[in-house]
Amino acid sequence: MKLNTNGSWAFRLQFSALFIATVLFAPFLIPLADAQIIDQIDVARQGNEAEIAIQFSTTVQYLRHQPATQGSLLQIEFKITGQLDAVGSGLISETRRSPKSELVPPFEVSYDNRTKLLTVKFSRFTAYAVRPGGNPNTISIFVPALGAALKEKKAAGASKIIPPIPAALPTSGASNAVDEQAASLLAQSKEALATKDAGKAIDVLNRLLNLPPNRVSQEAQELAGQARELSGENAKARAEYDLYLRLYPGGPDADRVKQRLAGLGKVVISADGKTVVETKPEFSFFGSISSYYYNGSSKYDATLAPPLPGLTFSQISLTSTDQSALITNIDLNGRYRSAEFDTKIVVRDTRTDNFLSGQKDTNRLNNAYVETLYKPYDFFARIGRQSAAGYGVLNRFDGAWLRYGFNKQFKLNVLSGEPVEFYAVPKKKFVATALDLGPFAESFSGNIFAVDQRVDGKTDRRAVGGELRYLDAQKNGFVLADYDLEYKSLNILLAQGNWTLKDSTSFNILFDRRRTPILQLTNGLSVLPFRTVRENLNGGTSLDDIRLASSAVTPLSNLFSIGVTHPLTPQWQLGADFKISDVSGTREIGTLPAQPGTGNIYVYAFQALRTGFLSVNDIVVFSASLINGKTYSAQSYQLSHVIQIQEKWRLESLLKYYRQKDKSGLTLDRIAPTIRLSYRLSDHFSVESEIAAEWSKSTSVLQDDKTNRRLYNLGLRYDFF
Repeated sequence: MKLNTNGSWAFRLQFSALFIATVLFAPFLIPLADAQIIDQIDVARQGNEAEIAIQFSTTVQYLRHQPATQGSLLQIEFKITGQLDAVGSGLISETRRSPKSELVPPFEVSYDNRTKLLTVKFSRFTAYAVRPGGNPNTISIFVPALGAALKEKKAAGASKIIPPIPAALPTSGASNAVDEQAASLLAQSKEALATKDAGKAIDVLNRLLNLPPNRVSQEAQELAGQARELSGENAKARAEYDLYLRLYPGGPDADRVKQRLAGLGKVVISADGKTVVETKPEFSFFGSISSYYYNGSSKYDATLAPPLPGLTFSQISLTSTDQSALITNIDLNGRYRSAEFDTKIVVRDTRTDNFLSGQKDTNRLNNAYVETLYKPYDFFARIGRQSAAGYGVLNRFDGAWLRYGFNKQFKLNVLSGEPVEFYAVPKKKFVATALDLGPFAESFSGNIFAVDQRVDGKTDRRAVGGELRYLDAQKNGFVLADYDLEYKSLNILLAQGNWTLKDSTSFNILFDRRRTPILQLTNGLSVLPFRTVRENLNGGTSLDDIRLASSAVTPLSNLFSIGVTHPLTPQWQLGADFKISDVSGTREIGTLPAQPGTGNIYVYAFQALRTGFLSVNDIVVFSASLINGKTYSAQSYQLSHVIQIQEKWRLESLLKYYRQKDKSGLTLDRIAPTIRLSYRLSDHFSVESEIAAEWSKSTSVLQDDKTNRRLYNLGLRYDFF
């Protein structure tokens, strides 16, 4: 969606009206989960490529992806390595549409909390490369750029030059079946164009271009531009024609495509034959509104052994509806870009209307901020509710983040505000400062930080630390240290890395040692007489005693993992992971007895990934894990499948089986199938439905339990861009 930017007063009025409307009325419009892991998605040019940066609300580690190099459907597996809000119902997923961009084909990003997989659906078949992003919160996808400039001219308002690039995708080698399907779709598109049916032509051509490269891909690419012209979508027509000239610069029809491109008005062909695009300030507005109904019911049956021999066994049976709610989500993003400014407005809110007696309705305003970057002085400011930015700031907060770049290698950050929790906790305030360093030697960067957080006038958390990052196309590493000055204790020591060999074999490693949760004065309130620090101090508890309680109830967790992924063929990948973890016990404090630790827990995992199983647009992932703990052993198996059916339908299925046996003789078996169906009604509307079940059985000497759960949801999402 574009708004008028020709008149400065008109633009300011539109921009201000949007901000006021979204911030004031978002809580009443009010998708999806109580916690959101995807923070934002940005698209930017990097040479002849476009970088899709998927930024998360916490630190993550990229593990593997499938297919390896190209496709229209992409799945990414990653590990959450930082602090994250508690995730809601297991049925809930998160979906984001791509921001408006002429650099990349439209795409959709979905995260499923059960499979821990991120699925990216491109509107067409494309080449890509996936690797960790420029910071530990980001995973980046690099695709051939469709358009826009390589670099800006120094003078304000100057044009941008787009040189042609070599073809990024092969045009031969497709199977006979693909060629036959493509030829049939091409004939249908020509028939639709002849009858001026632009909508049908666009739909058919999208399906054709979504196939692997074939004998008619070049002709279809030109027709895609003609179809967009016919529908009046000149911006999208420019992107289609520009892609044609990049993929087939020496093609027999290149001159005709250049003339069509020049005839669109905003794009002309210079004397040397290069594509020239005028740069003008632009305001874009994108996001989504969705509403999903969730329903869940349970049936519990138990057989209890009699207290005395000779008596009959007792039977218990309970049936209940334990979930009935409408969850509505709003995600609004406004952006203004010019030669000097890059300004964003973001509002994300989730409202849950519960229909069961005794359950309250809830609302979570996850983000509501405005930010701007003034490029000439590299000055950045963000004000409002925002996700943690790092620099020792652990939580979502209401406040401000300011940054000033002295030069390309030194930037000063100041952050201040109040942490946001969606439950009753003492109010806190913090101030943090950080110095961004680098890049140095092209690949190294990092920061050093200090943070002071106070509650009831006392120090809740005071820490210093830093980050060190290394990043290139094959290797990356990240180290984070956070040291508490009050407790003289290490809060976090996190080290993670990835390394990809020339044959695409990749390795990942992680070491994570941290206090869980991070040491804070308020940790000890759970075992003290009163609910606030001030009340406990007034009641005779000393500050040292509160600190002692906080330290006593805050355990230390350790995790080490190492993994490898090897591509056997373009369709097959194998992966293996080993993990060892433990959580320490807690000390006795007051009337609360000491709690034992978990001991070492060992996990041995194996994965097999297959693409093109039933069609060119499907992915199958099988995983198996063996788990050995101090008091139990378990096996876990999971089979997931996602398939894109033509352009509008997507079917996802998941089957999970878990078996556990502990030293007391208790055995637990659980099986859980899930099916999700998505249908895109139009470019803007989509419908999703999901059905899931879970059957579990536990057996011991004294009792046998059976629990059956059935869950379903149905929802509608509207995307605007």
